[in-house]
Amino acid sequence: MLNNMKKTCFWLFILIIGFLYYHRSFFLICYEDFACWLYPIDENRNGELFKILLTVIGGLGILYSLYLNFRKSKSMERGILLQGKAIDKQSDQLELSRKSQIDERFKNAIEHLGSEKEPIILGGIAELNQIARENPSNYAEVVFNIMTSFIRSSTDVYKKNADDFSPTIIQTIINYLFKSKDEEVNPYNGLKGNLSNCNLMSIDIDNVNFGGFDLSFSLFPMYINDVVFSEANLGKSQFSISKIKSTNFFGEDLHGTLFHLTEIENSNFENSSVLATNFLSTIFKNVNFDNCDFSSTKFICCFFNNTSHLNSNIIKNDFSFSNFKNVDLTLTEMLGGNNFQGSSFYNFKINRTSMELNFNGCDVLDISYTFDNCQLIDKLDGRVGKSSNSTQIVNLKEVLLDNQFTFGLLTKEDILNVKKNYEDILGNFEKLDLKGRSTSK
Repeated sequence: MLNNMKKTCFWLFILIIGFLYYHRSFFLICYEDFACWLYPIDENRNGELFKILLTVIGGLGILYSLYLNFRKSKSMERGILLQGKAIDKQSDQLELSRKSQIDERFKNAIEHLGSEKEPIILGGIAELNQIARENPSNYAEVVFNIMTSFIRSSTDVYKKNADDFSPTIIQTIINYLFKSKDEEVNPYNGLKGNLSNCNLMSIDIDNVNFGGFDLSFSLFPMYINDVVFSEANLGKSQFSISKIKSTNFFGEDLHGTLFHLTEIENSNFENSSVLATNFLSTIFKNVNFDNCDFSSTKFICCFFNNTSHLNSNIIKNDFSFSNFKNVDLTLTEMLGGNNFQGSSFYNFKINRTSMELNFNGCDVLDISYTFDNCQLIDKLDGRVGKSSNSTQIVNLKEVLLDNQFTFGLLTKEDILNVKKNYEDILGNFEKLDLKGRSTSK
């Protein structure tokens, strides 16, 4: 189009030149008359007019050049717009192609999870994790839910024996979800999941954050270090023959949970709901129980050493045959209706408002006592007829009449009842044996 326009201008210029040449005499007369009118007293009037004409012609040439440049720039702009649209279209096609490839990878990875061969399953898990890291906004939560669902279905305590699943596969998933070496780019940060009814006994969960998870009815490993259970649901879960260190149970729901033959050290239960929880032969060392609600909880044959109970409500709990060393209950919110029968104390304090406490058969730990051990449930028969050493048990100068404290003998029936409670609690949890297979429902 631009070439045609140039040709047209060229021939138009030739026609103008020809026309001027043919009528040159007329134009020369007109030119001289106009110069005489414009410069009447200037002898070089023709030259001055010629300068003006040259200036006008030059200006017209410049205007024409600007016009041509404008047309050229508009043409280039249209070309750039068309090129941009083509690039956008190509980008859309590439994005569709990439999404199609990701969808295909995702589909293949899901299919690998259904394999019976461990290497193929591990490959599928690795591929899902990679997809989540590459596309966190679209896939992180989906992959997270798929992996936690895989753990639940593979380790279901009601359906699976411990020999029915591979600990390597479950450990790999746990590592991907919770043990990323670079936490800042972990796509699963902040996601809450459901790991209820899971057998995690053979899994390393150290340094894992289970905050806000549903972990009810699950079995936990023997060694637990620096784990976060804050505000999770641990109802009916089981910690058996475990050593728990530097673990956070803040704001926990422990309704019906079992801790059996467990040692808990340097851990935090602050603001937790400890209702109908079962602590059997459990040792507490430097544990924070501030602002907790204890009710209908069994602490049978436990050991408390340097535990804190500031502003806690401790109502109608069973502390039978537990040992207390350096425990101060003077700042509890409420302390009443608790059974301390058969317990032993060293540097133990309660407040004057405490009510209805049973100290039958209680004694004082020897000052030289250094071993932080629980009383043995199968050795309690020797305590029959043991009277309470009331002069050293309670830190009050005098016992108020309305405190309703009981100081008396331990009877054979008392010990039989404690043993029965102990065995009944274990019996209820033995419906799930340590392999995680349901033996009765």
